[in-house]
Amino acid sequence: MDDDADRAGTITKKLLAIRLLRGIVAGTADVDAQASDEHGQGGTFATWFGGARAGAIGKGHMREVYPLARGDNDPEDNAGDLNPNNFDLMMRTVRWGGNTYIMPSVRLQMQHYNDEFGSGREDGPLDTEYQPILGLVTITDGELGDGDQFAEWLEQQSGKVYATTVVLGFGHEHDRAVKQWKQIALRNPHVFVIEADGSTDANDLAAQVLARLR
Repeated sequence: MDDDADRAGTITKKLLAIRLLRGIVAGTADVDAQASDEHGQGGTFATWFGGARAGAIGKGHMREVYPLARGDNDPEDNAGDLNPNNFDLMMRTVRWGGNTYIMPSVRLQMQHYNDEFGSGREDGPLDTEYQPILGLVTITDGELGDGDQFAEWLEQQSGKVYATTVVLGFGHEHDRAVKQWKQIALRNPHVFVIEADGSTDANDLAAQVLARLR
């Protein structure tokens, strides 16, 4: 991701990805605060708000960056969350580079989801009607090495998973990645593809992502 995100060479795709993720983190933090407020006023949104978690794949390794938001408003539990206050520090732990694979991160997110809402929950799984939608957001600049596997996995989720991907960059590599994601979307109506196509407006791209999460 060290190559240019636009034809004018004004910013690298890595820096754009960081700015984009910063906007998403800020947006999910706002949703988390809203959830806590509604819960305090007797609402139920916070009860089932699962927040979001971030995973980074680079140099052949999968690691969890940190939860983005938990929705429980517990200062100790949220001490390590990826949030606007510690974002820069956490981003320095990401190892950039390598091939593009999504399934390691998907498996990790599903593990968290099941631990909080499904079979791994201490008190037993929530009733299906109370299990929230799992929103997966991918920021990438290339084709998936495991795209077919991901598409097959999505088809088994019975509409419980919504995937949004932002393809950064421009030119042939960008277009090939967009084509692959659109083919996945044809097999699953809950997949949404955002084409940067040389755009470097991180705020606009983040707003498009957040619109899909709300």
